[in-house]
Formats: sequence, structure tokens, C-alpha cells
Amino acid sequence: MKKVLMISPFFIPRRRVGALRAFKFAIHLKEFGFQPAILSIHDKTGRITAQEEELLKGIPLFSITPPFDKTAGGNTHRKGSKFKKQLLPSPAAWIDKNTPMDTWIYLFLLRYPSIRRFAKEWDPEIIWATGDPWSSLWLGHRIARYLKRPFVADFRDPWIPGEISLRQRSPFSQKADRSAELSIIKDADRLVFTSRQTELEYRKYYQLDSASTTTIYNSRSFLLEEVPDQVLEKPLFDREKFILLFFGRFRALSPVQSVIEMIRLLKSNEGRNTISLLEVHSYGKPDPEQLERIRDAGLEEQFVFHKPLPPGQGLSQLNEADLLLLTTHKDRRLVIPAKLWDYLYACPEILSITPNPEIGEIIDDTKRGFHTTPDQIGPAARYLAGQIKQKMKTDRKKSRAYSEAGRRFDNKRYESKETTRKLAKLFDDVLRGRDAT
Repeated sequence: MKKVLMISPFFIPRRRVGALRAFKFAIHLKEFGFQPAILSIHDKTGRITAQEEELLKGIPLFSITPPFDKTAGGNTHRKGSKFKKQLLPSPAAWIDKNTPMDTWIYLFLLRYPSIRRFAKEWDPEIIWATGDPWSSLWLGHRIARYLKRPFVADFRDPWIPGEISLRQRSPFSQKADRSAELSIIKDADRLVFTSRQTELEYRKYYQLDSASTTTIYNSRSFLLEEVPDQVLEKPLFDREKFILLFFGRFRALSPVQSVIEMIRLLKSNEGRNTISLLEVHSYGKPDPEQLERIRDAGLEEQFVFHKPLPPGQGLSQLNEADLLLLTTHKDRRLVIPAKLWDYLYACPEILSITPNPEIGEIIDDTKRGFHTTPDQIGPAARYLAGQIKQKMKTDRKKSRAYSEAGRRFDNKRYESKETTRKLAKLFDDVLRGRDAT
């Protein structure tokens, strides 16, 4: 069995998209001839579930412990915008702004001797690293050169060519970031992206050959879910209401403005009675700016915020909704929100208000709902009105989830085993290419 070193700074028990992407690959790679080992940053706060522990049996885990964990929370901003609040106090904010890539680079440099020793002992045939954090790609690049092994760089989001900046950058760090990405792009044996739009943008920006890039979507894993029938016995929401469910938290990158505009149009077109039937549910308290927008619009009664869910309970709660909301920042035209893959396998239909046309193609292809863009809210309001009217014609106490609980989305290509199959084939292709030279 061929060995692969997977560098994923965020890993289980963290619940971030990056942690779950690497985890879903790792638990299936053995089925395709690759034995993974994971290099990650230790998480002191989360807990691994019994199911996750079972799935990770036989996979070596090497975690490095930071002096502190700065990923517990935070806000993002657009390029060139001004902070209303400084999350990091000076001088920490100054250090972050002026550090190339990100401040995890200091931890990787500090622990580099032990990281290199682990990598040498594992002796992998191939190195895979995912970013952000972008210093993860730098580390994978460096380890691959040290071991003289092929390197696969996994870009979960666009870095330099992206429209949204997650941090303030100084002229020095901007220049260093560009240099670091260019070096990774030039030396990586293959570049992987999580959306076709990002892949095409990178090809154009760096004038890349199509053979050097590919797209492997994020995915859904039923291995991590409860049995839905065990949870659907008791309703989670008021069945007299129409439940529009956003499986996340309203924040800078997932702003609430599109939803507010849609509700305003709904009220104008259908009247106050229709609005009184609607509840928008989400998980986690919104950022202060998003909460202020809801209050300014006078829509507090329409929004309900729940505590984040324990691992494994996502599908059961999605199936209790009447409609699933997919939304993101209007400038994130290259990104596919990871919750789409959860939505596809749930019973309720999807209302997508997102700028990436690729999302619309996936929803149309799978016949799973309706897609529009943030600058075209009218069609979303009309679709929502139709869904509310449809429910009110039937027994209000029964959600679409109950009436359609037997229906299953029959498309395996978005499941984690299939995306891992694609990654393993990429590894084999890279290794054959190396052998040929």
C-alpha cells in the first residue's frame, strides 16, 4: 500500500470545512490503495466522537501543539474595507497584518525539526496539503522538496486571485503572499480546487495548462450521521410556520442582507399575513453587524437562532425544515459553500442565493431546488412565496421532510467515497508521471 502524508492544520475534532475535507478523504483512502498519515495542529477544546475514533483507527496522527489557539472565532472583511472593530489587539494585529501567509507559519517554523523527523520516518510516496491556512501549502511544499517527493496542493478557497480578503495585509505581506503562492503553483505536481470556477480563474491568472489542475468538490459522508428515522419522530420546529433553514451562522461571508431583501419583496408582493407564516432559522448567533441589520429591518420575529449542533445531527434537523437556504457574500463568485453537499442529500428543496453559476448548474442537474444570484432577489421571493402557499394548502403540521422522508437523493458522485476515489486516481496519475520521468 502506498503512503501519503496529508497536511491539514485543521482536523477532527475541529468542525471547520478544512478539517472535515481532510478527514473525509483520509477515512476512505485505504480502499483505493493509499495509507494516509495526518499532520495537524492540536485542538484542546473539541472532542472526537466514538464514530470518528473508529473511522480513524490505523491512521497515524501527528499533531503539533500551539502555545495558544487563535481560531476560536473572528470576523472577516472585504479588501480595502475598514474594521469597525479590531478583533486582535495591537501588537498582535500588527504582527498578523505583516506576517507572510499567516501567523501559523511561526508554529511550523518552531516545530519544523519534529515535523521533518515525522515526515522522514513515515516516508510517504506523495505529499498532500490543504489551505487555508496558506502556510499549510508552504509546509507541504517544503517537506516535499526535502523528501524529494511529489506534491499536491489543495486550494479550498482562492488565495491571491480571490475577491474577498480574510485579513488585512501590509504591502510587505501582500508581496510575500504573491511570491509564496507563485512558488507553490510552479512546483506543485498537481493543483486541486473545490470549485470549477476557482480552477478556471487560476488557469487564467497563472496561465496554467489544464493537465496541471483539477476540481474535487467537498462532499457528504453518511458515515458521520445518525439514522434519520430515530430523530424524525419529534418535530423540532413549529409546524404551523414555514421553516426556512440556514445551516450556519450569518456573518460577513454569509451576510443576511439577501434574506432581508427577499422578505421585504415577499411582504410587498404577498402581504403581511404571508410574512407572519415565515420563520428563518440558523445556527449560532449572528455577527453584531448582521444582527443589527435584522433589527433595523424590523424582522426580529422572523429570525430564530439555535445553538450549534453536536456532530452527527445535521441531516435530522435539515429534514425538519420546509426549505433550505444557501447564501454567501455577493462577491464570492468562485466559491461553493460546503453546506450545499449536506443540502443535496436532505429531503427539503434548496433555495440558493449565491453568485457562483456552478451552484445553479448542480442544483438544476440534480433537480434539488431553485438558484438565483444576490442581484436577482425577485425570483427568489417569488419562489419562496410559491413554497409557502404550497405548504399552506396541505396539513400544516406535516413538513415536506415527513411527506418525502422516503425519497433519497440517488447520486453517489457527491459522497465522500467518490471524491476520495477521484483524489486517489490523481495520486496514482502523479506517481506514474514521476516514474515515467
